[in-house]
Amino acid sequence: MKHHILALLSFLSLPLMPLFATPPQHLDYEPTGKPCRPIDPNAQALGTRLLPVSLRQRFDRDHLSGITEAPTALNLRGWRGETVQAQVLVESPEGFRSLFATTQSGKGEVRPLRYTTGNGVLIPDIVDHFEGQAFLGVVRPLLISYTLPADAAEPLHDTLIVSLNGSLLTLPITVTPEAATLPPPSAWAFHLDLWQHPDAVARWHDVPMWLPEHLALLTPQMRTLAAMGQKTITCTLVDEAWQAQTYDRFRSMITVIQKPDGAWDYDYTAFDTWVTFCRDTIGMTNATLNCYTLIPWSLTFTYTEEATHTVRTLKLTPGTPDYEAYWGNFLTAFVAHLKSKGWLSVTRIAMDERPDALLKPALEVVRKYAPELKIVAACNQPSAINRDFQDVSYAYN
Repeated sequence: MKHHILALLSFLSLPLMPLFATPPQHLDYEPTGKPCRPIDPNAQALGTRLLPVSLRQRFDRDHLSGITEAPTALNLRGWRGETVQAQVLVESPEGFRSLFATTQSGKGEVRPLRYTTGNGVLIPDIVDHFEGQAFLGVVRPLLISYTLPADAAEPLHDTLIVSLNGSLLTLPITVTPEAATLPPPSAWAFHLDLWQHPDAVARWHDVPMWLPEHLALLTPQMRTLAAMGQKTITCTLVDEAWQAQTYDRFRSMITVIQKPDGAWDYDYTAFDTWVTFCRDTIGMTNATLNCYTLIPWSLTFTYTEEATHTVRTLKLTPGTPDYEAYWGNFLTAFVAHLKSKGWLSVTRIAMDERPDALLKPALEVVRKYAPELKIVAACNQPSAINRDFQDVSYAYN
């Protein structure tokens, strides 16, 4: 059993909708937030400048930092084969009529950080591109990245070049390779499990789910994730598995259909499209399919009534005959489908922070109808019931 820290990767947000419907128009790209506070004259006197700062620091978009002492150059060190990063603030008391940044060598990647709303305040959280959007406020963080070649021997001397409001600002950069070499991500033993929500990309870009345009938009994000050593593919068996904690509603990748005679049928189109995309296009052939969940926080399950084309809901509690009947049928069909695709050995039933009183009867259903499937879970604390789970993530506070 692996024990590791689990993180959540949420691609913005999505309301509930039919799987192939056109999503609604997205919200403002970067919120305007509250009006700028008065700029401190002392901070304004420091002028337009570039400030190397810690990656751990976050800065108010609409207020100058007031930093009086900062490095005049950026010095990075890393293993050969490693990607190293740094944060540089662009401060412009007059705002950003135009902004673009690059490195002189072209070997470093420069990305602006966009602001979004969290807990009612603006935070720089979205790693983005320069093209096509205005930059608000008087502060803009830049993320600088260098990937050191596996055979790097000598330091790289480079320059950050920032075009700001028609003027150029520069900052010297030195990237020094260490003696050690980092192996490629495919050789990493570290178990990285960032949850994915592909629905949100469709919502944000206002494209239909699972069609080629949606997958094309997902490709650069998922390739970045794979390059980080990602070991799992997040799949959803129910709508909204964890009660909108991600501020992002999302649909099940498997549509449950009730036939006119009361029998159950299942449409795996979205599930198959997502898994095939991750395995074949992205190359995540060794990743497990972590399927959430038999125990959503609401204990509410949706299905489509074929005779009326109506979406209906069931409230089912683990340990009841109705719960077993619903999931027994689902799991029996699911295992047969996974066998037909050759994915059974890499598929896991995933649970998220559910109490033992619900886990125990749900697990009994899995072991009765799909004993081949292993269990993974995010748990608030260790307990005897998750000792035989293949993969456990405990809360790390």
